[in-house]
Amino acid sequence: MAQIIVKATSLGFVGSLRKPGDEFTIDEEAFAKSWMEKIKPDTKPAAPAKDKTPAKAADKPDTKPAAPAKDKTPAKAADKPDTKPAA
Repeated sequence: MAQIIVKATSLGFVGSLRKPGDEFTIDEEAFAKSWMEKIKPDTKPAAPAKDKTPAKAADKPDTKPAAPAKDKTPAKAADKPDTKPAA
């Protein structure tokens, strides 16, 4: 069965109610000239409705705040631990 892209020219029903201007894919045998017109193969049908299922964690952008920058100023002698061996 070959699939074709069509556009409704008036109200019709194929799987669901189709309104004029709706673009959809059907089996070639289901084509009804009375309320459809074929779309050229190089044209794409209108984008389908967005899926409203919740996105997975991997699909979401990383929204964690960036880690604070480390202080790169040189340490003072008083800030350094005593490294001399105990006497």
